[in-house]
Amino acid sequence: MADVEVIKDPRHDLTVFTAHGELTADEIIQQINNFYAGKPTELVLWDGTDGSQRNLQLNEVKKVFAAMKQFSEMRKSGRTAFVAGRDVDYGIGRMYEAYGECDHVPVSYRVFKSRDEALQWLGVKKLEAERI
Repeated sequence: MADVEVIKDPRHDLTVFTAHGELTADEIIQQINNFYAGKPTELVLWDGTDGSQRNLQLNEVKKVFAAMKQFSEMRKSGRTAFVAGRDVDYGIGRMYEAYGECDHVPVSYRVFKSRDEALQWLGVKKLEAERI
């Protein structure tokens, strides 16, 4: 079981999810549902530097993507960056990217190996975040 810390940066319309430990599909989907139950931000950063999705099976990765996709119309032109701390997590992030492109989802997904690269792609120079 993983712990996921969630912070918001209202100035940049950004929500940051920081995972600690081994994530399950159900834990990720719960975070997605919570995010969209509130006021979703245009930008999202999933920081997996200290967490991992490595135990997810292919059907679970598809289930997570389906959860993201069902709400995508709420974030048209939104961007979601994933930071992968391990090669296997980078590969899973690439799967989310590919699913999004193939399904023509209006949210852009990209995976990075560093938080700085992810923030740069999101257009955020410095976080001004508050814990929620």
